[in-house]
Amino acid sequence: MATGISKAKLSAPRLSRTYARIRLFEQLDAVRHAPLIWLSAPAGAGKTSLVASWLKDRGDSAQWCRIDEGDADVATFFYYLGQLDIEAGSPLPLLTPEYLASLPIFTRNFFRELFSRIKPPGVLVLDNFQDAEVAETLYELLAVGCSEIPAGINVIVISREDPPPAFARFRANGALAPIGWDQLRLTMQESRAIAHLYVELPLGDTDAQALHAKIDGWVAGLVLLAGQDAPSLSAKTGRPELQSQAMSDYFATEIFQQVDQDTQHLLTRTALLPRVSPAAAQTLSRLDDAATLLEAVYRRNFFTVQHPGPVYEYHPLFRAFLRQRLIQSLLVEELTNLYRQAAQWLVDDDQVPEAVDLLLEAEAWEVAAPLILQQAQGLLGQGRGAALVRWLDMLPDALVQEAPWLLFWRGMGEMATNPAAARRHLERTYVRFKADGEFNGQILSWSTLVDSFLFEWSCLVGLDHWISEARELAATRLDALPQNTQDHFTCGLFIALMFRQPQHPDLSQWANRTQQIVVHGHDPRLRAKVAPFVVMYYTTANRKQAGVVLDALRSIMNRPDQPPMVEIAWAATEGFFQTAGGDVCEAAERLHAGLSVSAAAGIRTWETLLLSQAAIASLVRGGSAEDYLQQMRHLLVDERYLDWSVYHYIMAWQALSENHAEIALAQAQLSESYRSMSGTVRFEIYLQVMQAQCLFARGDQAQALALIETSVLHVGWQKGTRSALSAWPRPGSNTNRGRNRPVWRPCTGR
Repeated sequence: MATGISKAKLSAPRLSRTYARIRLFEQLDAVRHAPLIWLSAPAGAGKTSLVASWLKDRGDSAQWCRIDEGDADVATFFYYLGQLDIEAGSPLPLLTPEYLASLPIFTRNFFRELFSRIKPPGVLVLDNFQDAEVAETLYELLAVGCSEIPAGINVIVISREDPPPAFARFRANGALAPIGWDQLRLTMQESRAIAHLYVELPLGDTDAQALHAKIDGWVAGLVLLAGQDAPSLSAKTGRPELQSQAMSDYFATEIFQQVDQDTQHLLTRTALLPRVSPAAAQTLSRLDDAATLLEAVYRRNFFTVQHPGPVYEYHPLFRAFLRQRLIQSLLVEELTNLYRQAAQWLVDDDQVPEAVDLLLEAEAWEVAAPLILQQAQGLLGQGRGAALVRWLDMLPDALVQEAPWLLFWRGMGEMATNPAAARRHLERTYVRFKADGEFNGQILSWSTLVDSFLFEWSCLVGLDHWISEARELAATRLDALPQNTQDHFTCGLFIALMFRQPQHPDLSQWANRTQQIVVHGHDPRLRAKVAPFVVMYYTTANRKQAGVVLDALRSIMNRPDQPPMVEIAWAATEGFFQTAGGDVCEAAERLHAGLSVSAAAGIRTWETLLLSQAAIASLVRGGSAEDYLQQMRHLLVDERYLDWSVYHYIMAWQALSENHAEIALAQAQLSESYRSMSGTVRFEIYLQVMQAQCLFARGDQAQALALIETSVLHVGWQKGTRSALSAWPRPGSNTNRGRNRPVWRPCTGR
């Protein structure tokens, strides 16, 4: 759950001297049947005050999340929603990279779980929604999430913008109740009553009419103008369309110049903080009575709300005015020192992300950079790589390029969305760490570089260079590193060798080490990631050993509390092992279970492998792979060459099973072409065997045998291919004579 002052972001404001707008309370009551209520009006229209006072008057509890400009990415939005003080249960999921390919599914699951923990009648308020920097994306996802609103729950969106097209269907079926500026505009009666609340003296008819005419229903204009004499009222306007300039003028004349110098001093300095506690106010202003002054500002309703704590928050427009005033009143050096002092307060109060934002705004790069490094791993763990990249992009490029750890995290931040770009950063990082003799950084950079090839799953030729570098790394101080760092390096080298250099003499050594990590390691995500590759390796090299690995993992991986990613990877692992062993019925059951979890969770990482193995299992038992091939086709990405190779391999097999030798040969050749483009050596001999089978089915026995012999000489006689090749017919064999089809089924990896 959220802790400290940051809880103010997730709590409803406490308002001072709020007028109960009964007319609008009744309108809100009347539309409570609609799951989604949307309040849209200009800044200062009283939207937040209206909702907060209505909920208080009705005695309803609500979950409240205020959207800030710092919520610059979708993962951050979900992160804060997951911190709401809702009914206890397992933590709501973080938007980690495996969910990015299916954001709508993740969103639907997230909101379904969130709503299930809100006791009806309940309300979720999303305030200041227009402040999100990725508003368009969030609007689309919010529309998906709101489709899950159950009976007895309302979502209230407060925004300066009307509902976008993504919510058109909600309007059409009556699930969205809009309340706009025309309804929120003050009536004459409301203007007079609110003015009376602030002036504390009744207004005469003339002054009340003048005030109402000038503010044109705008609450902010009314608050600013209330209490002025009639001549001043007639000289001003409070219309929202003029608010940009008008608000600045009004803040200066009707608030700032009306308070004493100590209060001015307090306001400008505390405006650096997103939310202000009395202790923070005293620290930044150095005024002994800071807490009293801050409470007075709130009591006078100077565009300030109070949260539990107490913690105070200025209206965004008022805060912007105060910060501009501060910048104009201080010398650069004084201002920089004040920014750093405010940032230090935020750090001490465990608000490090807010401190980083403030330091970056002040261009205090040398102070911000260490804090970014401190936060980097945590942000990535929360799926907030985009937030990390945004911070690093705000630093001078020269600073990032010269600081290898900043460059390392720059690459890590882009790994899930742009692995090729991430690799470029990590290559420079590796070179810098190597030159500086920073061995731990060198190993981490190397391991992450290898991961980038797996994330991209395009061309693995570049792994040759890093395999060469690994030889030197493995011969040095590897055992002195943290165990987790060693494990990542070991697994990375094993996978690199397995796919790119399967003939390497050290492969079995690194396979055995990786096997121990899979069975006995402490990082469940690493174990889940590498387990399928370990089983794949041992299934072809030593099937009995693969079974040992599976037995050791089964009791751990089959626990009901496993995250979906682990559950899916385990299904893929077991499915591959069973398919390769001919246990196709059991394999199909496990693979279908994995596909079901994958579809429900929106995790696509293993879907192609699951579908390919399910297709092979179907073909082995004499069925068709057509349905699986169609599903695979929709998942294929242009640059993921090995996925294309597998797809065309299965297409060739399907064509062979239907006695279409020419089509099968064309598909097999395409499979080999994509395999070659991928730079994956491990499967080369199997694809050559498939082409030979197609040639044999077409009647070209001599060409088929020549291709087999060439393949064996070119690739080398690999353990695991012997059983397949030993079954190949020799010249003069009577096997299957006169039938235009292969003499045995295409190899499944045995």
